[in-house]
Amino acid sequence: MGGTTAKICLIEDGAPKTANTFEVARTYRFKKGSGMVISTPVVEMVEIGAGGGSIASIDSMWRIQVGPRSAAAEPGPACDQRGLQYSNVMPGADDANSGMGRSWASTLGVESKEQAEARLSELGYSWEWLAGGDLRATTPPLPAIMELADGRKTFFNQLIAAFCGWKDDRNDPSKAICHGDGTPLDADAVRHAAAIADEITFDMNWQVGDVVLIDNTVVMHARRSFVGKRKVVASLAEMLTQSFQTA
Repeated sequence: MGGTTAKICLIEDGAPKTANTFEVARTYRFKKGSGMVISTPVVEMVEIGAGGGSIASIDSMWRIQVGPRSAAAEPGPACDQRGLQYSNVMPGADDANSGMGRSWASTLGVESKEQAEARLSELGYSWEWLAGGDLRATTPPLPAIMELADGRKTFFNQLIAAFCGWKDDRNDPSKAICHGDGTPLDADAVRHAAAIADEITFDMNWQVGDVVLIDNTVVMHARRSFVGKRKVVASLAEMLTQSFQTA
């Protein structure tokens, strides 16, 4: 069953079954009522398999099973097994044209190269000083999949941001991220993951005074171009740290 998901729809006399509402952003993917209901005409479809290339099979009791085995299931399983490693070149001075806009000193909260190296060492990073006072910092292998308290697994990483967005005079997105064992990512698979994220993106119709609360372990946040002022408040109730060991 190919595509990002496999769905079925009842068509009678050449006309598909329709509905007047559609539910998005479900907390539990297949649990009706756990998401946000939008009033709009849609084709009524039932999801029967999730994940590109899900393989349907029959078990020993002759029951139909869909997944978790998958044909060409990158990048999910590969990221789960091998983790991810990020590399970013930070400028020697604040530069609005860089990915983060800040120097390594500002980013790391230090004042000297010695302090920067000490901070990176604490984090388990490797580093390289470059011409012009720039600094390339590389993370240790990090997990790409997070298991939540309720047992759900979430695709929790910066894969899409790094591969598609870390581009400036110092950084090449194709080299900004790799698997934790040093092997390159499947570029087509990453673009596919980015397309899925774009497909299921929900845009807020902002009104004056609106406030949105999100759990960043299950929802990615981003912004589109905008005019005017905005305020983002981040609350780290509990700092989460992760580690990953490659085989």
